Amino acid sequence: MAEVPVESVRRAVERAGLDPSDDELHELRIDVKRARYAAEVAAPALGPDVRGFAKALASFGDLLGDHHDAAAARGGRIRGVLVGHAGTA
Repeated sequence: MAEVPVESVRRAVERAGLDPSDDELHELRIDVKRARYAAEVAAPALGPDVRGFAKALASFGDLLGDHHDAAAARGGRIRGVLVGHAGTA
């Protein structure tokens, strides 16, 4: 069972590639969350290695979440500036 989340995260990282877009990183975050939840469910039965994997996934997911928040904020500011200046050109 523990190999299923590992494999799903590996595939998600491969799909994202070396230069992923903000949207691809958001999709990766969703995949990481799902894998983390599966690992957390399995951890009591499978032991400390799976528990550690779940914690690592949580940290990775937090990092991806911070990136998503920053990308969304950056996009919102840019849209606001463009909308604010649309009638002045």
